[in-house]
Amino acid sequence: MRNKNIVSIIVGFFGYILIQLLFFRNTQLFGLAFCFPYIAFILLLPFGQNGIGSMVLAFILGITVDIFYDTLGIHAAACVFMAFARNYYLKNFGGGDKYDANDIPSVLLLGNGGFLSLTLPLIFLHHFTFLMIEASNWALIGRTLLQAVLSTVFTALILLCIQMILYPVQKRRL
Repeated sequence: MRNKNIVSIIVGFFGYILIQLLFFRNTQLFGLAFCFPYIAFILLLPFGQNGIGSMVLAFILGITVDIFYDTLGIHAAACVFMAFARNYYLKNFGGGDKYDANDIPSVLLLGNGGFLSLTLPLIFLHHFTFLMIEASNWALIGRTLLQAVLSTVFTALILLCIQMILYPVQKRRL
């Protein structure tokens, strides 16, 4: 891994935590849709990031958010599960072999459609895991699924907006 990627990972870690805590800590739509843009840190790790490394980073990210949200490891569990699934998803469905190991899966590289097709399933997996652990009751599966879908859309739109701010239109693929 290049030094540039290490620096961008460190900046991304603190940047996404700050975005989460300063702007989206108590953001929800009608009590059904929650926004967790901090998970972009895991989604935007380089394609070549090894599985154990990404799960360790996901745990550190999740436990850091848990400290501020006082949620006793729920964010950490959902983040680690998403990082685990991310490696499998990139190998089998995400086209990770088409890109250089140091490439970051961003709108700049993948375009809007490619970025969303890569991130939407993983965002849903994170949100569903988080909300099911939080609900701790299979009787609430209907409401939890609704919350997971709406939260996935909400988070994906926010992540797309963040990507569009980071990569102006003349630089990125459409």
